[in-house]
Amino acid sequence: MTETPERQPTLAEVPAGKNERFVVLPLTATLAGIRSAHAVGDPARRLRPESFR
Repeated sequence: MTETPERQPTLAEVPAGKNERFVVLPLTATLAGIRSAHAVGDPARRLRPESFR
């Protein structure tokens, strides 16, 4: 079983770890191609939803 990001000791001291602000992207969103635009928009919508209303 894979540890969740907030339980990783290396992330405990960074703001994302302290505030439990993570966005999980599928591998296909990180590869060059047609999904590249979604790879930028999806995390932005999750981190700042008020900007997309």
